[in-house]
Amino acid sequence: MAARVPERIENDEQYNEILARIVKGAETLDHPLTTPERRENLMPLYDSLVEVARKYRTGGAAAFDIPTEKDEPTNTPTEQEQAPETPPEPPKAMPNLSGWLD
Repeated sequence: MAARVPERIENDEQYNEILARIVKGAETLDHPLTTPERRENLMPLYDSLVEVARKYRTGGAAAFDIPTEKDEPTNTPTEQEQAPETPPEPPKAMPNLSGWLD
């Protein structure tokens, strides 16, 4: 029987064990002899392992004062900050290089 998925990873040793389980699970899911039914049964376990590992690696948004999208200022410049438009340069005349073929 498969080991249960921990709700939380406490240290790097547990994280490495979860990563090993993720790799083994990916190999099983991708194996050509794995039936679609077995793959369908294993996907929730695989997804939960990946989610627990991701939460540990990122530290979870609650662990840090990470601003949410609505708190982040927009990076679009205001009218005063926008650089003045410069007119495009006129195209330069192409030199005639046909003489070097003679």
